[in-house]
Amino acid sequence: MSSVEELDELAYNRASQGVWTSFIAARFDEHGRSSGSLGRATRLRMAELELEYLRTSTAIAKQRRNAVTACGSLPSEILAVIFALAQETWKPKRVLPDYNDKKNKVRYVTGWMTVLHVSSSWRETALNSPQLWTKLECLDIHPQLMTRTLLSSRSMPLQARVCDSPVLYSARHSVSPAVAHGWLCAPVIRRAEKLVIAMKEGAFDSWIRALHTPAPALKELEVEVFGWNPAPWRLEDTIFGGEGLPMLTMLSLTGCILVWDSPLLSSNLTKLRLSLHHVRLDEVDVELPTMSQFKRMLSPMTSLTELYLHNFFPTDDNQAEPPLALPVTLKTFECTSDDWTAFNEYHHNLWSCVKVPHGATVIFEVLIDEFEELLDGIAGDLFMPLLDVDNTAHPVRELCLSTSTVSLYYSIQARSGWTWRWPDEPRRPGARSVDRANLLYAREVGSRHVIAWTPMPDILDQLPLETLQAVHFSSDVMHHYDTPAKWLDTFTRACYMERIAIPYLNSLDLLSALALQADGDQFSLFPRLQVVVIHPGSQYAENSSAYHAAIDLSLAQLIEARQTGGALIRELLVDGAMASWDIWARIRESAPVHFFDCHNLSL
Repeated sequence: MSSVEELDELAYNRASQGVWTSFIAARFDEHGRSSGSLGRATRLRMAELELEYLRTSTAIAKQRRNAVTACGSLPSEILAVIFALAQETWKPKRVLPDYNDKKNKVRYVTGWMTVLHVSSSWRETALNSPQLWTKLECLDIHPQLMTRTLLSSRSMPLQARVCDSPVLYSARHSVSPAVAHGWLCAPVIRRAEKLVIAMKEGAFDSWIRALHTPAPALKELEVEVFGWNPAPWRLEDTIFGGEGLPMLTMLSLTGCILVWDSPLLSSNLTKLRLSLHHVRLDEVDVELPTMSQFKRMLSPMTSLTELYLHNFFPTDDNQAEPPLALPVTLKTFECTSDDWTAFNEYHHNLWSCVKVPHGATVIFEVLIDEFEELLDGIAGDLFMPLLDVDNTAHPVRELCLSTSTVSLYYSIQARSGWTWRWPDEPRRPGARSVDRANLLYAREVGSRHVIAWTPMPDILDQLPLETLQAVHFSSDVMHHYDTPAKWLDTFTRACYMERIAIPYLNSLDLLSALALQADGDQFSLFPRLQVVVIHPGSQYAENSSAYHAAIDLSLAQLIEARQTGGALIRELLVDGAMASWDIWARIRESAPVHFFDCHNLSL
């Protein structure tokens, strides 16, 4: 039986009522008597003061009562942990009214900061836990809470994001300069370890003027300017008091540029991101560095691990200089472009300007709609970053191929990754492919990736296929090789291939080609093939279901031919979604078949 059920509430109420009745009488009865030296007005005022304090005492009593509850009696250390977890998903938010709503104003959702108004113990714990106030989405916090928020962080290092809404129609709800300057004031800048600023172009001058204070603790700086004007904005040397940032290791600039010898481009940088919305040919001397300037800018960065460039290519200064060897610490070099002018005029300068270490991952993505129609005879230039590796010293081992993507790897994937499925590309030109995280970029010994709307399969003859040991084919690429002869013409050089991953319903001609034998009984295509990874293939492939029987027969013929010809297929790894198909019982008579779950990649 609980303690509440054991309580004699009637007796407790009687005793409590007696105490409070006596207390009220003691405090108020005296003021009601007409005798004495005090007048009525004075006695009335005294009674009102008693009543006012009684109301205050009621609030205090409620706090004491809340302290007895389960949540109110939690230790402050545990409460602080709970509040920190709440911060991750229950964030303050600045809510803009709809575009057509001319009356309503910006409103603020307090998120986790609501705990300040639950109980005194919660409020005290939150305000006395400075670590809760160090990661700030500044413009999502009501301006009236700015002072309290910044004071609550004490003297701890700050990570501050002062990011306006990128929605351009919200100009009438733009952040006032006073609010922006409050979050970017000198005490904040001096303590900031990470500072992210994103502003509309109209606010650039005002916001940047606030950054006049040295930032000795700043390690990460991101600045973005967005708007209708394609021209980049310039960050003057007076930023941060004209001093360098001695602790800065990460710099990201979008829609804005520096002078190319700025102290912000220091030797301490490990991550550098430079992105332009557009390149204007008539202002290119201002907006882009020359090849010599670009190399001088990068050469001190001997600890660089990540380099990202978007529409950012060096211009040719006609200086016959050797390329700059980027440091061996570089792990990722990503170059993207959605500006045809910038790409067509200057992208080739980049690969002449720098030499990427073979152990890095290089991603080159051209995001131009109808790219195939724009490109005329220079498609091979896309492969410059892929071919910029000595294939003798660092041979290519694996290939992933889709209609618009080519990926080369310089190491063999671990068995756990063999069953990874290449995502289907969008069928509409200009549509973005699936999330990049789904692509196999990370490898120990580097990789090269080119993504563009141009027919990649048509120019595979430029790639070093001779050393390949594995290949992944996407569904959309298979129709480029619509006869066995085309498969032979393209991949005959890949004579060391041991493993392939195929989309089954799209692989009729490939399976037929794999069963063909040349003179001397050697198989013409992939004679050393040992492992076949089988995915269902694209269900939107035309007439795919009609060819199901033909594909089954072709696979059975392939397995039998390879067994008879002494080139045994040692293993078939099949997507579990196909486990009920009748063909596998027949295939098991000649080769091991194992099923895998495509969702967790377990064999």
